[in-house]
Amino acid sequence: MKVGEVKIKVKLDDVIEMLEFVNDGMDSSAYYNDKTNEFIYIDDYLDMSEDEKEEIYDNCIGLPTKYYIDEYSMMQEFIENIEDVKLYNQLQIAINGSGAFRRFKDT
Repeated sequence: MKVGEVKIKVKLDDVIEMLEFVNDGMDSSAYYNDKTNEFIYIDDYLDMSEDEKEEIYDNCIGLPTKYYIDEYSMMQEFIENIEDVKLYNQLQIAINGSGAFRRFKDT
């Protein structure tokens, strides 16, 4: 483990379930409290004080929503780590233009 890394043990199914739940709503977000090992769901329509929200923001790990995930950048970052020159070039070509995700997957 590197300096500054945090090791968290949580079930992937629980994370996926919370991400799906959050991404169904427009005005919601989810957080994970690694001290209590629980997920916290915040909906803008919940009756929660600003102090309660601030405590969650300060003490929990925010889960990304579909609006924070940039799949194209993830593909570019992945390609930059490819050492095989031929594969690197094929992937660079694959992600240009319409249909980039399908071509990337197929390559």
